[in-house]
Amino acid sequence: MPLSEHEQRQFEAIERALLADDPKFASAVRRRDPVVAGRRRLILAAVVLVAGLGVLLTGVVIGLWYVGVAGFVVMLVAAVLGAYAVRAMTGRTGRAQTGPGSVTHLTERRRRNRAAGDSGGGLFGRLEERWQRRIERQGL
Repeated sequence: MPLSEHEQRQFEAIERALLADDPKFASAVRRRDPVVAGRRRLILAAVVLVAGLGVLLTGVVIGLWYVGVAGFVVMLVAAVLGAYAVRAMTGRTGRAQTGPGSVTHLTERRRRNRAAGDSGGGLFGRLEERWQRRIERQGL
């Protein structure tokens, strides 16, 4: 059962207070936090993916097919690492972790903005608004 907004704020305040009081405890919690570990793995996967792309392009440029294949394999491994990192960040249930900056938190914020009359902003929001105005003008 998810926490209410008030309970979530109280929980975050308690967490901040605990982490501020004991730096050793704070570092131990951060090391075990699946979101922090998942972000590190995701960054590592992105770096390995770029390195694999470099090896792939190098193999194509110098004309050695096996170097290109090795680059592709490195990219494939990086993609798998990235997928596991995302899974680690979302937990075993498949639901995203909550907290400021998390995917669920941002989705909830967008949902509240849309409910308040904001169309979501961005390119797609503006395009949708223009499309709706065009349909209303034509009377369709």
